Amino acid sequence: MSNERHSDVRPRIYARLVYVGLALGTIALGLTVHFHGDALGPAPRDVIGDALWAAMITWWISAIAPDRSLGARGIVAIAICFAVEFSQLYHTGTLDSLRDTTIGRLTLGSGFDPRDLLAYAIGVLAAAACERIVRSRTVPNTHLLDRLTGRSYDLPSNRTGAVMGYIESQLLPNERIVARTARSRIVLVFPTLLVLLFVAAGVVALITQQAPGLIFVPLLLAVAIGGIAWMVYRSADFAVTTSRLILKQGLISRRTLELQLNKVEAVNVDQSLFGRMLGYGTLQVSGTGGTKEIFSIVNHPDAFRTAVQAQINAIYTPAAYQQSAIDAPQTPARAERQCPYCAETILAAAKICRFCNRDVSAVPV
Repeated sequence: MSNERHSDVRPRIYARLVYVGLALGTIALGLTVHFHGDALGPAPRDVIGDALWAAMITWWISAIAPDRSLGARGIVAIAICFAVEFSQLYHTGTLDSLRDTTIGRLTLGSGFDPRDLLAYAIGVLAAAACERIVRSRTVPNTHLLDRLTGRSYDLPSNRTGAVMGYIESQLLPNERIVARTARSRIVLVFPTLLVLLFVAAGVVALITQQAPGLIFVPLLLAVAIGGIAWMVYRSADFAVTTSRLILKQGLISRRTLELQLNKVEAVNVDQSLFGRMLGYGTLQVSGTGGTKEIFSIVNHPDAFRTAVQAQINAIYTPAAYQQSAIDAPQTPARAERQCPYCAETILAAAKICRFCNRDVSAVPV
């Protein structure tokens, strides 16, 4: 028990130390920009400083709650940054005197500026993007085929966190997920380019001190496009459990398919050239009774098909062989002996030898 507790605590302590180090490094960088960034110009210096301040808040939130998902930590950081900015609309003598000090000005700000909200969003997104990139390079996904023999199939489904999803809510008692995948991240490429375009437009408008409308309209468009794309990406979930195949797609208008594994007739995969290169394709599931469903842009559909077939074989094929062996009638071996008169082999219970027609009933076996 103590070893398991240490194995759970040590990674959490290490993560906290890493986040504290990032926060301290960001503070040092922010102070350098604030006191020695005159060459950048007033507007760029303020934008960079506010973005670094928001990134620092993100690192501190991560140090406090490293087990929370990246999205939850980012939302809390954004909320804190916005709350501090809007608090500058409230003035009291004590609060204003605190803001006049160097520490107060660096932590609480000195005056409300709506452009700072955009800089905070950029800082939190930059911190989240850095963590996402580092994690993708240091924590490789476990491929399905590496674990087939252990009956525990993992696909790179990009699902993290402990939030219960649709599939978890549909599991029966003693049923567990043995393979899982999701929609491919390829669906995020074009929306990400649009988001970057609108964010760049907002940053240019912010640096050149354009009208507030020219700053916030691109930002709102970027948030709307990014949010819709993320919901579309997260709305698909595909899993094979110990007894069923569960497929779900859609958020507002949901389409689901749940099949017992013994009802699955075929799982077909259709991949284009780019699909084979980037690991996505179309999954077509056929079931008994004419059931046929098609799910597009699935992440690693070929590996998922292999998992379904392996689970079906693991459950039903050995059991069928074992059951047939158990149910087969066991015919006992018949006892035999030699005829004392002609030496031919006859049954031990025979009364008359079928070869010499002699009476052998009186001869002991």
